[in-house]
Amino acid sequence: MGESLEEVVATLVKKLDRWRGINEAQTSQVIILRLLKALGWDIWDPEEVKAQDSSSKPYRPDFLLNVNGESAFVLEVKALDKTPTDEDRTQVVNYANSQNIRWAVLTTGRVWEFFDNKEEAKAPEKRVLLFQLDNPSAKEYLERTLSKSLWKEANASGKLSRIAKDIRKEIETQQSLTKIENILRKALEEGYQRSEKGLRKAIEKELSANDQELALSHFNVLLRRILEVEGPSEEGKKDLENSTRSTASEILRTLARLSTTDQTAPQEKDADFKAWFNENTLSVGSWRDLYVGIVEALYSLDRKDIIKDWRNQLDIVPSILTRRKRDGSPYPPTAYRKLSSGEYLFVHLAAERIRKKIRDILVLLEMPPGSLRVEYLNDVFLIP
Repeated sequence: MGESLEEVVATLVKKLDRWRGINEAQTSQVIILRLLKALGWDIWDPEEVKAQDSSSKPYRPDFLLNVNGESAFVLEVKALDKTPTDEDRTQVVNYANSQNIRWAVLTTGRVWEFFDNKEEAKAPEKRVLLFQLDNPSAKEYLERTLSKSLWKEANASGKLSRIAKDIRKEIETQQSLTKIENILRKALEEGYQRSEKGLRKAIEKELSANDQELALSHFNVLLRRILEVEGPSEEGKKDLENSTRSTASEILRTLARLSTTDQTAPQEKDADFKAWFNENTLSVGSWRDLYVGIVEALYSLDRKDIIKDWRNQLDIVPSILTRRKRDGSPYPPTAYRKLSSGEYLFVHLAAERIRKKIRDILVLLEMPPGSLRVEYLNDVFLIP
């Protein structure tokens, strides 16, 4: 058996500094081909991993990857220490475009750049993803974007677009967490107690609302990084687990109760919409249906703090005449759902906005990542 991708990435990361100065051909030999092999590509098959494609002159990309005789993506390699230029980016993107290939990858072995030809922009601006091999998640990113198993799937190019977007968000989250970690480290040094309780207090007092949300949703990560402990104390963990179980049970009860009265408009139901909460199947037919159920659970849980925030944002209103369009006219009654409190929930939102609001509530309720799973239109959403 060959080396696993994890083993290859770990080995290469250790050697990148030692290999400074190797040229383009050496970079291909000791880094790129080794990674491609670990990603499932047959590097000994010149039809699958086609080196120096001669169909275009004078420029010939380093590799053209093919699956079942069809071009998958173009891969251009630069020397390990070279900083890619816009000329390099334009060259590889233009080649891919001339061959009607959607995806082009430019790499130095250390830096990986992905270009989507469907983007309406100049060649260098078609870059939709950038990461480095020494990123702790690089192995996962390479597997999700360049594995042969992905490219054997139907509509792999379209799937990569969604994958690149998800990875970009994950990288942004990593960067934000690093910023938050630095703020919290400084706060603990300047007076907050170096304990789980002190860290929670620093999050509450020192961070903006958005950063608080992110910090709480990754609390165990920050706890491990800053205080070098694996998780909450046994007592804190027990209290948190009991609270989480109680909250999750109430959400499930509320959603089950609403499914029996089913106030969803028939046209909103979607047979492709499937949802699970804590592995329990939910009888909901749309994102709006799910949103209403989770908001209703706030009343059962007596979460006046979150309900107050939703009222302040005019997401929960006393009357369907409260909110107005930009031209001053009222929204139609279908823009609202009546709640058990007699108030109304504004649901005239795009699916992406509703997903964000659901995520915000579940984060505030301290639900574990991925508590809610939704499958819809060939996508899988794990929330929060």
